[in-house]
Amino acid sequence: MTTALALLLAVVSLLSQQQNSTEPPLESSAPPAYELSFGLRYRLESVDDDSLAAVPLTGKLDAALASTLRSQLRLDTRSWHGLSFHIAVEDVRTLGNDNYNNAGAGSLRNGQPGRAVVADPANTEISQGFVVFEPNDRVSLSAGRQELSFDQERFIGPVGWRQNHQEFDALHLAVKPTQRLTVRLGFIDRVHTITGAEQAAGHSLLNVLLALEHFKIGGYGYWLEYDSATLSRLSSGTLGLRSSGTFAEGAASFTIEIAEQQDNGNHPNDFSLGYRGATLGWSPHNAEGLKLEVGGEILEGDGTNAFRTPLATLHKFNGLADRFLVTPATGLKDLFATLSYRCLQWSGQLTYHRFEPEHGSGAMYGDEWDAVISYRPTKRLQFALKTALYQADGFSSDGTKAMVWTAWSF
Repeated sequence: MTTALALLLAVVSLLSQQQNSTEPPLESSAPPAYELSFGLRYRLESVDDDSLAAVPLTGKLDAALASTLRSQLRLDTRSWHGLSFHIAVEDVRTLGNDNYNNAGAGSLRNGQPGRAVVADPANTEISQGFVVFEPNDRVSLSAGRQELSFDQERFIGPVGWRQNHQEFDALHLAVKPTQRLTVRLGFIDRVHTITGAEQAAGHSLLNVLLALEHFKIGGYGYWLEYDSATLSRLSSGTLGLRSSGTFAEGAASFTIEIAEQQDNGNHPNDFSLGYRGATLGWSPHNAEGLKLEVGGEILEGDGTNAFRTPLATLHKFNGLADRFLVTPATGLKDLFATLSYRCLQWSGQLTYHRFEPEHGSGAMYGDEWDAVISYRPTKRLQFALKTALYQADGFSSDGTKAMVWTAWSF
């Protein structure tokens, strides 16, 4: 057992002994002093990438097959005079098959450059360790290594799909001046990425959300500044507005978002680029569980710079094949349509994407089909399958992905 896991288990054991030996029996209605949770997620991910690469002899990337298991042990204490403590240990292991390029940072790299990338390096770490101060139900201040999620994670998110999540060494303040208004402030000192890399930073975050009866409207400002010169092209300042809601007695839904991004900090170039996003959804009353969504995103590019969101949960956007984790210099137009259905413990989703450049003229980028099927027999158990088929038409190359996983928690 790893040192980190052993340490956390020792702390839990000590707390349990102290509670049993020094405190009188608690009434059945009294909440526990702490909560211990454990989760497992196994995933088998296959990637067949036709990218031509500088690979000796073949000139082509070999297919990847990654068999990985993620384990997380978490301890959350009960609030004491407004204070609570939270710690999580995360372990990612390969099981039987590591024929993939894990994109790991430094010593985490598995030395498979000739294979397609599945960014799940084996690693063990104290993934979260933070304290929360909540003097009342309207103020919450957290400090330490933690996961942060803002809005739909288009700009700030924990990248929960990958086995190694993204965490932040951060201060985060959430204030509710009224029942409907929430103001969030954040300062990030260091980013712990999914590849195990650590990025020193000075990111400042502001997010304001007003929730009304049938819709929400919010505004945000994210000022990213990386200390490293090699990451300076990720430094930016973004201001945006976002609204979402329902109408037609809840049968229809919408989201609209606009943002402007400029260079910030040590970025070597001057630029000003925009983002536009919109989605319209329809759920017929006579077909319960069925939903159709159409929409699009535009991320501008000027041929040298592009609108980028390096702290986002990028796998949620622009296709499950992950061809556009970095916005091309010519920008990106993503037009999509999604048909989803839920019935009892089953859910399914089929999405079509059409990718085009935003700047300049020329060939289209490509098309992509994505499908997701999930079965959740209980709240704590899930089985699921994802597939993605990207067909290149001027950008990158053809590629397919198939991802099967199961998750269990208690």
